[in-house]
Amino acid sequence: VARQAAVVAAGPRLLVSNRFQLASYDLTTGGLQWRAGLGGEAGNTHDFPGQPMRPAVTATQAFVRRLEKAWPMLAAVRLADGVVEWKTAARPDGWFVASDPVLVEDAVAACTATRSSEGWQLALAWFDPATGRMLREQPLVTVSELWATEGHDCQVIPWRDGLVIAAAGGMMRVDAIGQLLWIRDQPWVPPTVDPLWRLQTQATPLVADGRAYVVQPAVPAVVAVELDSGRAVWKRGGAGIRRVIGITAGPDGRRLVAERSGGLVALDVADGTIAWQVRLPGLLDGCVAAAQGGVVAAVAEPVPGQAVLRPTLVWLDAGTGAERRRASLAGLDDPAPRLGPLVPVGKRFWTLFGRGPADPARDLVELVPQ
Repeated sequence: VARQAAVVAAGPRLLVSNRFQLASYDLTTGGLQWRAGLGGEAGNTHDFPGQPMRPAVTATQAFVRRLEKAWPMLAAVRLADGVVEWKTAARPDGWFVASDPVLVEDAVAACTATRSSEGWQLALAWFDPATGRMLREQPLVTVSELWATEGHDCQVIPWRDGLVIAAAGGMMRVDAIGQLLWIRDQPWVPPTVDPLWRLQTQATPLVADGRAYVVQPAVPAVVAVELDSGRAVWKRGGAGIRRVIGITAGPDGRRLVAERSGGLVALDVADGTIAWQVRLPGLLDGCVAAAQGGVVAAVAEPVPGQAVLRPTLVWLDAGTGAERRRASLAGLDDPAPRLGPLVPVGKRFWTLFGRGPADPARDLVELVPQ
């Protein structure tokens, strides 16, 4: 659930998307301001697994994908009261919105997908933010049916005067009008060989200093890509790579922190060499890496004398990975707690908490420093 939820701080409010509804909470009180849901138009809960649907936010609107009965569609929600101002409509050719929206000058841009005889045609579309009318659509590439098997991964990031797109195990860069500047593919592991690819997140590549650091489904590696040329600067492979957490500064250079099965690994951003590795038993989804200040990870720890686990925040040193301190989150005990994502807002954290693997409900929790 944590990796299918999107939590975004937007001015005085916190926006939470669970793929079927967008909710706004007051950052001061935590109170619910409004909820814009799909109701009877909601799609299957288990479709598009692992995909968070993150809103793009202006001063007055939130643009967000929602999982409708047919396919994911784009909607504009008014921030003042949660009214849905417009939404895109399904088409007979299987057209749908394949990526989260991004803001590009005076338009909303997103990747779209249309079924073709060869698989799926990916395109880049621009929408009028006031009406939702498609302004134009630029074809990009055709991907095979395996793209759908792998969860329809597609991420879009604005960069300089164009966009960077990560999809189907590859990446491409386009200019402001959608013309292809470069494209790169890379070896991937078929789902029939490694079914654990679903444990990899479908997260937006981390962009810093002219590079994109990316982990993609079915590609068991962290790849650093030079955005000017599309060249892979370095690639750190290994079984169990799950996601990129963030970049933090150590005493002898910056580190890219990534999650792998059972813990975290820090890689030198220059060449991908391993700076440190830490095993974290009971690692939960909540984890952040700050530019200054190290890494914070949530783990589930046994409570002495009780058959429950307690979510606990662990602070790690950016340079060595050594533990600096812990803070137990009393009141969140459960036999199988769920916690994440972990979103810093000022000096506080906001997160979603759930009880056990079968409970779809989540509580919004604010964590205040003591």
